Amino acid sequence: MTSWHTLTSDEALSALGSGSSGLSSEKARRLLADFGQNLLEGPKRPPLWKTFLSKFKE
Repeated sequence: MTSWHTLTSDEALSALGSGSSGLSSEKARRLLADFGQNLLEGPKRPPLWKTFLSKFKE
């Protein structure tokens, strides 16, 4: 296992297959096609009817 915090920036970039200028447009397109957008799911919200009914709890 690599201790990423001990690597220099050049070593880390090399290990990740990147460079100081970032990804090329072609590689970015390929990664987007392979893995999709880099999005996080928002928190699950309870249905509105549950929220409404919770107002009547004692």
